[in-house]
Amino acid sequence: MRTEIRADMRAEREAEREEDRVQMRAEIRAELEQEIDRRIKAQLSALMATLQQGQFQASG
Repeated sequence: MRTEIRADMRAEREAEREEDRVQMRAEIRAELEQEIDRRIKAQLSALMATLQQGQFQASG
């Protein structure tokens, strides 16, 4: 009986740890996606500024 209870408790702890890992992965993934989006927007803004400067120079 005790070994069965211990096995159940161990399985429960392992399940909780797996849930924690899944949650941490989701949080890290969300942070990485936000950082990637931020960098893409910054690069796009820089590119747009460069293109606009080129248009002004070509027309001026």
